[in-house]
Parts: sequence; C-alpha cells; structure tokens
Amino acid sequence: MGNDPLATAQEYVLQDDEFLISRTDLKGRITYANPAFVAVSGFDYAELLGADHNIVRHPDMPAAAFANLWQTIAAGQLWRGLVMNRRKSGEFYWVDASVLPYYEDGVHTGYASIRVKAAREEIARAQSAYPAIARGERGAMQLDRGQLVHGGLLGRLERLHLGSLKARLVYLTAACAATLAGSGLLALNGLASGDPDLQRTLLGAQWGLIGGGSLLAVWLGIGTARAILRPLDESVRFVEQLTTGNIGLRFKDLQRNELGELERLLDTLRKSLSGIVLDIHASIDRVAGATRGMAEGNLDLSARTEQQAAALQQTAASIEQITATVQQSAQHTREAGDLAGRAVDTVEQSGAVMGEVVATMERITGGAAQMDRVIGSIETLAFQTNLLALNASIEAAKAGEQGSGFAVIAREVRTLAQRTAVATEEVRALIEGSATVIESGAEQVRQAEHTLHEVVGAVTQLNVIMAELAGAAEEQGSGIAQVGQAVGQMDRVTQENAALVQQSAHLARRLDAQGAELEQALEFFGSVAGTPAGRRH
Repeated sequence: MGNDPLATAQEYVLQDDEFLISRTDLKGRITYANPAFVAVSGFDYAELLGADHNIVRHPDMPAAAFANLWQTIAAGQLWRGLVMNRRKSGEFYWVDASVLPYYEDGVHTGYASIRVKAAREEIARAQSAYPAIARGERGAMQLDRGQLVHGGLLGRLERLHLGSLKARLVYLTAACAATLAGSGLLALNGLASGDPDLQRTLLGAQWGLIGGGSLLAVWLGIGTARAILRPLDESVRFVEQLTTGNIGLRFKDLQRNELGELERLLDTLRKSLSGIVLDIHASIDRVAGATRGMAEGNLDLSARTEQQAAALQQTAASIEQITATVQQSAQHTREAGDLAGRAVDTVEQSGAVMGEVVATMERITGGAAQMDRVIGSIETLAFQTNLLALNASIEAAKAGEQGSGFAVIAREVRTLAQRTAVATEEVRALIEGSATVIESGAEQVRQAEHTLHEVVGAVTQLNVIMAELAGAAEEQGSGIAQVGQAVGQMDRVTQENAALVQQSAHLARRLDAQGAELEQALEFFGSVAGTPAGRRH
C-alpha cells in the first residue's frame, strides 16, 4: 500500500471468537454496533451511534473497493471481501467483511455488516492487490462483489467460466441445439440427394453427430448436476448442522457460482449467529456477575438492615425511657415551680410580717424615747423634790421643836426623792439598754427584710427559670416524642426494606437461575470455533 501498515502502525489482530456486527441506515450512519465491534474499534458506543461508518475506514483502503461495495449492496446483493479498518488509537486491523442489505417488515432500511478475523494468506493477497487497485494500474486485479478477479478479457472469461451454472446451462443447451440442428441439416441434405452413397455417408455423419452431441450433452449434464448437487448437498448438511446448534461448522471452500452465493449467505448467517451467541454469552456473564454481586450486596444489606432494625428497636426503647424521664422531669419541674410560687407567696407574707415587726420596733423605739423624756421629767421632779425637801429641812431646823415633825417628813421626802433618782437612773439605764437592743433588733429586722426582698427576687427568678424549664421540658418531651415517631417510622421502613431486600435477593437468585438456564440453552449452539464441514460424495 501507499504506506506499509506493518511498518507504519501497530496491527491489531482479531481473535477467532470476535465477531463484529454493525448496522447502518441507507446513508451509512451507524444505527447499531455489538459490544465486540465497539471494543475492537476503540470508540465509545455513544461516539459510534449516528456516526458515519467511515469513522473506522483506513486511508490506505482503495476507494474502488468501497465503490464496488456500494454498487453491490445497492443492487441488493451480498458483498464479501477483505477490509482494513482503523481503530481510534490509529492501529489497523484486517477483517473478512460481509455486507448486505437490511430489511424491516419488507422495507429496505439499511445495511448490515458482519466482520470476522481474516486469514493471513487472504491478507497477503489483498496487500499485494490493493495498492495497484488504488493506483488504477492497467491489468491490475479488480473487485467483483468483494472478490479479487483479473481485469480485462481474462477477468470476463473468469466470470463466464464453466463453474458458473448459467454458463454450464448455456453450454448444455447449445450442445443439444447444435446436435439437433446438425442432425437435421444432414438429414435434409440426405433427403435432397439422390446418391445412395452420399445418403449413407450423411446418415453415418448424422449418427456420429448425434452420438457425439449426446456424449457432450451427457458430459455437460453430469458436470452441471455435480456442480449443482454437491454444493446443495453441502449446503443442506450445513443447514442441518445449524439446526442442531453447530455454529462452528464452516465450508471447505466457497464455489465461484450462483450456489456459491448461497454458501456465502449461509456462512454469513453462521457468522451472524456466532456473533449473537457470543454477545449473549458475554451479556449473560455480565448479568451473572451483576446478579452475584447483587446477591452478595443483598446479603450484606440484609445483615446491615437487621442490625439497623435491632439498633432502631434499642433506640426506640431508649427514647421511650428518655421520654418517660423527661415527662417525669417536666412534672417535677412543674411541681418545683408550684413550690417556688408558694415559697414566693410565703416569703412575701414573711416580708409583710417583717415590715410590721419593723414598724412595731420603730413604735417601740418611739415609746422608749417618750419614756426617756418621762424619766427625764421624773428626774427633774425628783431633783426639785429633793431641793424642796432640803429647803423644808432647813426651815424645820429653823423652827426648832415645832418643825421637828416637818423635818422628819422632809427627810423622808428627800430619801424618797433620792431613791426616785436612783430608780430613775436604773430605769433610764434599762430603757437605754432596751433602746439599744430594740435598735439592733430593728436593724436586724431591716436586714432580714432586705434579705427577704432578695430572697423574693431570687425565688421569683427561680420561679421564672422553673417555668422556662417546664416549658423547655415540655418542648423537649414533644421533640423526643416526634423523634420517637420518626424512629418508629424508620423502624417500619427498615422492616419494609428488609422485606424488599429479601424479595430482591429472591429475584436475584431467580435471575441467576434463569441466566444459568439461558446459558444451558446456548450450549445447544456448541463451540463457535468449529471445524470445516466435510463434503458428501
């Protein structure tokens, strides 16, 4: 070729069990590609879908090959030949491609292509012929429905060789017609001649012509029959093996005649079935792996679900205990709030009593002050009485005998005044002491009243806090109840999930069993890489 692919790029060699299948619309845009084609092409399925099939075309492929391909399939015939394609990475690969029209409900909607690994000798022949075809050299090989044939007169003779059933039938008909015509002509000449010797000679020639023509017709008939019956027999054996599931069977060699077209179509059918079977096998393997993974995941999920269900049940029980505790705490908080309220009332009452005590103490203090003033008056009176008694004593002394009685009275009065003064001092001392004690008590009562006011404030604040605690406890209880409901719902969902997991595991087992059954059913087709079919003689 223009550039030797073995030297300029890396060749990708197909495996024997790789069957590349694709379909296109009437304009050559890809509408389907099987996994093997996607993998070998190196493109993603999304890249291939809708793309022109030329996306895998190699630049070294001669344009004449694709022109012959389109000419053949446009005529509704099978095209089979060697094609070098290009991978996305630039590597090239050879395929033995079969392309034919594709019909849906009797309507021509596109083309289907089945490609398999090409034989190395066929690749070598194509590598030798394709460059000359690409250059358009005279005398170069040409392509006829994908097959390499000689050009010019030799090529036309090859296409009209005796292997063609049409040519064989033409030759057989011509031989019979020539024999009949020659025999009739000799007979007419013999009848027209009056010479007995000439008539005998013509009669001998006539019989010789009839004998030779008959032998030629028999030989051509036997050859034609063998050319028809042997390929038909092999095709029947091939179809019989296909019906038994043997898709590894292959034709020894394909005829270069009309029945060869049937053999090529049957071989294309075998390749298509092989590709489909391999794709199904690969899909079954993927599904089996997925189902096994799903089954293992379901088992793990089931175990985790059971653990989660147990944990949720424990959580639900704990939440019930917490709910009961919170409700009890809320009740205690409400009771404490009530006690605090009553304590506030009691303290307020105590404060009122302490206020009355303070007022009483203040009145007592006022009374003590008044008593002090009275004692002062008594002291003044006692002092004046003492002075009067002293004056009376003086006057009694002056009176002598006549004033002695008065002196005694004056002395007693003075004594009484002195005692009154002493008692007054004692009373003053007691009153002052009582006043001090009362003042101290009043101060303590005022401090107690202040403390009670502080206690009232603290208890009031405590009551507010207890009320807030009670409200918070109620909200917490409501929240915990909602959490409990949510946990209950989670528990129910978990139980339902566990049931679904078990159902999914059951479905996975059923799917795995169905996959195994499908795998057993596909064993009917046997090995894809089979041996050539023998010919019946």
